[in-house]
Amino acid sequence: CKGYLLAQLKLINPRIICTLGRHAYNTLFGVDERITRIRGVLTSYQGRRLLPTYHPSFLLRNQIRVKEAWEDMEKLKQLLRE
Repeated sequence: CKGYLLAQLKLINPRIICTLGRHAYNTLFGVDERITRIRGVLTSYQGRRLLPTYHPSFLLRNQIRVKEAWEDMEKLKQLLRE
């Protein structure tokens, strides 16, 4: 589905992308990073801001990480206000 995703990004042209989970992030960047290492770290993808965070299913299995995901959503909210 990467081709479809890239076409959608080109069409929608979002200011900010929020990837949910390691697979989404790794697919875009062609890497194999652990989500616990990259979550919350603002980066850039094709000139757009990108904020990776946990996938909701990960949070169901790892509820101790919910606070971190909340912090990421607060950061995303702030970025959207800028």
